Amino acid sequence: MRLRETGSSGSSILRSTDDKLEKRLLFITRNVQSGAGGMQLYARILLAALGQQPEIDLTVIGYGGGRLGLPFFLAFAWIRVVFTTSHFVHFGDAASAIVLPILRLLRPDLRFSVTTYGLDLVYPLAPYQWLLRHSLPHAHCVVC
Repeated sequence: MRLRETGSSGSSILRSTDDKLEKRLLFITRNVQSGAGGMQLYARILLAALGQQPEIDLTVIGYGGGRLGLPFFLAFAWIRVVFTTSHFVHFGDAASAIVLPILRLLRPDLRFSVTTYGLDLVYPLAPYQWLLRHSLPHAHCVVC
């Protein structure tokens, strides 16, 4: 399974300047709960598929706790992105990627992708919608 860029180029989001280099991917998800929801199921399937790719060195930062600890998890994950040695960062949902403009400024060498779900895009809270409109365009790839 490959993550693909949107647009006419169709080049792989998981590309490297040298084909011999191992591709390091940092996967950030808050959907590692054992529940059977659609986001959790998709995250598990995507992680399993990426884990089977021998050329990808996959690092997962996951959260399975309640809403109270979520801000602390996100702050930790965003700090890890700033200091990562990975080439690519994938956010498992749009809420985890609301600081993409800042991350792109701090780490212009990284390629970012985001998975969005229906509720991500239609959640009625106006400040959240504003954040999405101003953060998702900074991703190299948005998977819906």
